[in-house]
Amino acid sequence: MITALDTLSVNSDIAYDVLAGGIKVGLLSPVFGMIVFLIARLGIIGLILKKK
Repeated sequence: MITALDTLSVNSDIAYDVLAGGIKVGLLSPVFGMIVFLIARLGIIGLILKKK
């Protein structure tokens, strides 16, 4: 994503599909991290409820 924005700042004639692709790739790791966090958090909540 940083590379796509750097390219946009240097060349103002960048194609928007390239920018959208960079944003898509840049957002993949935060989305996967959020999914892993939610699954782990639900597991912890389930174990706490099972213990009670």
